[in-house]
Amino acid sequence: KGIWQAVELGIWLRQRYGSTVLPVFNKDKVFILSSDSERAIETAQGVAAGLFPPSGDRVWESSYLQFWQPTPIQTAYGTIDALLRPTKVKCPAYDLANTDEETPIAAKINAEYAPMFTWLQNITGMESIDFWNINDLYDIQREVGYYCSRLEGSCPSVVH
Repeated sequence: KGIWQAVELGIWLRQRYGSTVLPVFNKDKVFILSSDSERAIETAQGVAAGLFPPSGDRVWESSYLQFWQPTPIQTAYGTIDALLRPTKVKCPAYDLANTDEETPIAAKINAEYAPMFTWLQNITGMESIDFWNINDLYDIQREVGYYCSRLEGSCPSVVH
């Protein structure tokens, strides 16, 4: 559903700004930037597919690909970008206020989800997982699903 919403956004942008949008994608005139997470890249591809539908010699012979054309998506891999990843930019005043507010919440969540955090540490090899670094695990649902499928469904109840 999410990727289709991205395609619909691209279609809407094309309809809304049609006269200012190029008729076909041109890599020398259009630069699409995404953060380096898989979900963000896929969303950018969906928007590009709706915004730049293939036409003329850009239509593939295959019926499977006739409504799609490859569109390069640039990523800000490994860089700190205030636009794409504002939470990665260091701001001491924000960090202090945020820590003061989140500390009691973190303690409660760490206690409540301790078994799950321990289980995740064991399967990921991370030294420590808690409220403060759980976001370091990207695509965790996919990883847990893959791990559980290898164990033929014998996942502990903490993940269900």
